[in-house]
Amino acid sequence: MNYIVGPKKLKRSLYTNKSIPSQTETEVIAIVRDELIQLLDNKLSQEYVWLASCTVAVQGGYWGGETRRRSREKLLDLINLLGTQLGFNNHIPKVFGDALPEYWSRHGLHYGYGAYESYARSREISTSNAIYIGIANQMIKSLLD
Repeated sequence: MNYIVGPKKLKRSLYTNKSIPSQTETEVIAIVRDELIQLLDNKLSQEYVWLASCTVAVQGGYWGGETRRRSREKLLDLINLLGTQLGFNNHIPKVFGDALPEYWSRHGLHYGYGAYESYARSREISTSNAIYIGIANQMIKSLLD
């Protein structure tokens, strides 16, 4: 279908200016909103685990974890911007049910100095077992390299 402002142009405008061009049709807004919701759901289902204990490695994990967290927050902001234009309430991703928890954007992200504890809680295992898993994963990775 031919639109004055198509989905690609709308996404470009959202990511660069956080704005909806004035001539954008409601149908295009709905299409892009659905695509962004799917993208956010996919990002929230992906786990990021960076188990490290030395400062340099922990800082490397911060970069990856914070990048993912900011990406999730920006996506939800864009989804809500589009939803407001369509007359919807703020979006709550499926994984959270009825309410958005305070630290929702960190869901499935285990990094930083508390990564071992966070990972252990998510797996319902002890912190020491999480440490063993981290060491085993590093050993396997080094053998494969």
